[in-house]
Amino acid sequence: MFTDNILVNILCVIVLGEIFIYLFKNLLSKDSIDQAIGNTVRNGLLFTVFLATGIHQCGNKSEESPEPIHTADYYQVNKHGNSSWNDGAVHTYATKAQRFMEAAEQGDAAAQYALGECYYRGDGVDLSFEEAEKWYRKSAEQGCAPAQFKLGNLYMSERATMKEGADWYTKAAEQGYATAQLHLGKCFLYGNGVSENQGTAIKWLRLAAQQNNKEAQRLLKGRGVSY
Repeated sequence: MFTDNILVNILCVIVLGEIFIYLFKNLLSKDSIDQAIGNTVRNGLLFTVFLATGIHQCGNKSEESPEPIHTADYYQVNKHGNSSWNDGAVHTYATKAQRFMEAAEQGDAAAQYALGECYYRGDGVDLSFEEAEKWYRKSAEQGCAPAQFKLGNLYMSERATMKEGADWYTKAAEQGYATAQLHLGKCFLYGNGVSENQGTAIKWLRLAAQQNNKEAQRLLKGRGVSY
């Protein structure tokens, strides 16, 4: 706030200076006064925009992240896999990951899931699918549906582990996690990790579609199935 006041005062001095200089050069004619005001308003607005842009760009910069992340004292995961904090503080990816680590090591399932996400994306930590799997599993074993789904995704990337992937999709789907219901439906549709079964595929796709999952709705519509 103090810095903003200084900048406003500087702007006022510059604007007034432009008016006096212009009027002095043009002998205070009426036309010159009108033109001076017009030029000053235009230049003042341009300068104001310049200052505002500079403040915005400088105020949001961070060595860790170009857009600092809003975090808080605790982390929550809802059934859609979204996360939220509640103190409104600004933290970088690195400090976010550190806070997740502290809570995850205390056994907090939501923080374990969040830490898995950090390792999976390389946010604030070195990217590591092994570490991501480790923390997803710890969270998934405590019943966190988003973690169960993400663990399923990891196992679905290799044909040898597709069955385990489908098992984790099932755990998340049974909790009503729409994205897992979609992917489990596709597993049964194409026989990935499970025996192909069109009836079971439609069951899970319909459950996902009823939660407004667009891909599930499209797959059902393409097969002439209502939801």
